Amino acid sequence: MKRIIIFNSSAFIYGSEKGLLNLIKALRKNFRITVVLPERGPLEERIRRLSPRIEIKRFPLAIISSSLSPFYYIRFGLLSLIDIVYFTFYIIFKDMDIICTNNLLLVFPGIVARITGKRHMWHVREFSSSRFLNSFLGRFIGRFSHTVICQSDTIKDRLRLDDKAKVIYEPLDESDYKIHASGPIKRELDLPADSKIIALISRIHPSKGQLEFIKGIKDGLKKYEDLFLIIVGDISPFNLKNRLYKRRMKDLINKSGLKNVLLLGFREDIDRMLSLSDICVFPFKREEPFGISVAESLAYGKPTFYPRTGGLKEIYDIFKEGEEPDIAKILERVSGLRGCDSKGTERLRIPERISFLRYSREIIPIFEGEDERA
Repeated sequence: MKRIIIFNSSAFIYGSEKGLLNLIKALRKNFRITVVLPERGPLEERIRRLSPRIEIKRFPLAIISSSLSPFYYIRFGLLSLIDIVYFTFYIIFKDMDIICTNNLLLVFPGIVARITGKRHMWHVREFSSSRFLNSFLGRFIGRFSHTVICQSDTIKDRLRLDDKAKVIYEPLDESDYKIHASGPIKRELDLPADSKIIALISRIHPSKGQLEFIKGIKDGLKKYEDLFLIIVGDISPFNLKNRLYKRRMKDLINKSGLKNVLLLGFREDIDRMLSLSDICVFPFKREEPFGISVAESLAYGKPTFYPRTGGLKEIYDIFKEGEEPDIAKILERVSGLRGCDSKGTERLRIPERISFLRYSREIIPIFEGEDERA
């Protein structure tokens, strides 16, 4: 059985981590897997639930981040050197067969793969807002990987990757999701039984637009006392820019007296949050690489508002549903829901194009090398 080591940039569970869990589920019967994480977090427990045979290793990792601090770049350089030296010996000693990098925020595994002569699979799930950086990263990825898997055609296009890159959409595995009654969840969160819920589900980040959305909808929140806005997700713990953005959100909520805005932080029970919600909004300010959270909302049959750009256009092409995140349209939809019983999700609708079965059939042969033999 081949040994594979997978590097991931976070131990919290957002888009890339959901992708990692899907990858592990697809490969766990065919490979001996080691996952390297930079910290403790809820991802560890989720991985252990998948299989106790999977080894989890925590180690400080050099992670790309947009930072204005010179100390970040000094730390990044030192960690890169440490990671390259340490994991070169670790991979040789453990006799790993395949190195897998799970996102674009880690570049040192490609260098380690080149030094050790191991096969390197790069799963690319994002791109930069900078054309120059995208061009540089695209060339780096092409040079330091044997196979590139892109989460969307948009990613492949923005990074200018050639035919070496394969596009495999991230799946939704029906076994990961349950449909819950909203009543018990409302009681848990101390929400009125007849309340209507708008949900923003994503990590808190300036590009995700939570602050701007609160500014735009605050008058509507004051007008409708039975309308609640829940914000599900949190910041990256060590990013000052994100911390300042979240502080501005809290200041706006407090100064505006918005008692019907709830910051719920990071939650693993996204299926319960979707079951609770009447409307889901994704007010993103820049192009998204794909959009797992948007796909989840659409699979639950929720009225979903999101920009039809970048990878989200591919989501729209798959589901053929969704509207642009216009405040007036959202409030109009809310007004139509008031006084009506909330319509719960009856069944999940996962298109075949993003089914887990299709994903497994596409991803396993790549890691087993059948695509190269062909």
